[in-house]
Amino acid sequence: MRKAISTGICVVLVIAAFGCSGKADRAINQLDSPSSRVRLSAAAYLSFHDKDPQTVQKLIGLLDSGNEQRVFIAAQILGEREDPAAVVPLGKLTAHPNPNIRDRAIQSLGMINAGPAALYILAALSDTSAVVRKTAVKMIYLTGYTAGVENVLKLTGDPSEDVRAEVVHTLYRLRDVPEADIRAEYFEPAIGDASELVRYVAVQALDHTYPDKTKSASLLMRAFEDKSKNVRAEAAKSIGKIRYAAAIPRFKKVHDYEEYDVQIAISEAIKSMTGEDFPDFKAMLNMKK
Repeated sequence: MRKAISTGICVVLVIAAFGCSGKADRAINQLDSPSSRVRLSAAAYLSFHDKDPQTVQKLIGLLDSGNEQRVFIAAQILGEREDPAAVVPLGKLTAHPNPNIRDRAIQSLGMINAGPAALYILAALSDTSAVVRKTAVKMIYLTGYTAGVENVLKLTGDPSEDVRAEVVHTLYRLRDVPEADIRAEYFEPAIGDASELVRYVAVQALDHTYPDKTKSASLLMRAFEDKSKNVRAEAAKSIGKIRYAAAIPRFKKVHDYEEYDVQIAISEAIKSMTGEDFPDFKAMLNMKK
């Protein structure tokens, strides 16, 4: 009787395993479906519901396919599964001729964040595609690879403004990570950048008290003279947040000559630092009476 029960359990387990494997195989085949709905459904199953470790090896096998759609989807699924076994195969994809596939590989490596993943991401900072370089910069933060900060700083002169803006954003996001040792001086190139977008995100990033606080203040005061009203307004806000009260006389001097958005930012900054209402409209009305 006991032997029969044991045999029965084995049969059930075999059938269950075969069933799971069969479903995974069907899902893998459906990744080539002409229907986007079918492909998405199959990818979702393989990403979040299939638990068979053999599926990872089958997906890794798809990375060598000549079908770029299949390669892209397989790389995405492997990232979602976060299996360290996929790191090296995905790393090889970072040399793929298609930049979209290289970009997807870098994203997936960042999601897995194990083994030599960071080294592949670091190498991607020099990719010929701006899209890939931008993703690589972002992944430096997401993987917590603070040793890569030095390499990220080299991209402050990148030809792409999107990459340069991402450099600023990534440095800012690392500001509270002691090992990264982020300083205000790192944002100086961005303050003088030709792109308004980069200058704008730089003054926002300087709203934090960095170890070299005096540098933050000097960069923000420089940005307060920017030709862009948006940059000047953000500079005033950041000055208020780091409580650089020495800027108040300058704020009051230029307030009436500034554009409305900058005037509001100046008033709010003064209020946050001293509690003073400037301009004091109530006092002005009393004077008229």
